[in-house]
Amino acid sequence: MKVPDPPKDLTNGFNTTDTNIQFEWSPGESDGGADITEYTVFYDISGFDRYRTLEEIDNFQNIFETKDLFPLIGLNQISFKVSAKNEVGLSQ
Repeated sequence: MKVPDPPKDLTNGFNTTDTNIQFEWSPGESDGGADITEYTVFYDISGFDRYRTLEEIDNFQNIFETKDLFPLIGLNQISFKVSAKNEVGLSQ
């Protein structure tokens, strides 16, 4: 067994409010030989070069809390990525 491949085709922007954002993605090519146990969405604000975890507030709808995030953005750009986790570890 190994860590899973990262999910692909991450999209966001629908059902977005001042405090929440909803994402969709497709599974990675391989689960690494073990069931995927969770997904984690990370964000990075340009200039910081450090991804941080978004707090998930709805496991079934892929909705994440952003109320503390958007005030930090200002004129900066923000990028998101998603990782899959199985019993071996987190995808890259």
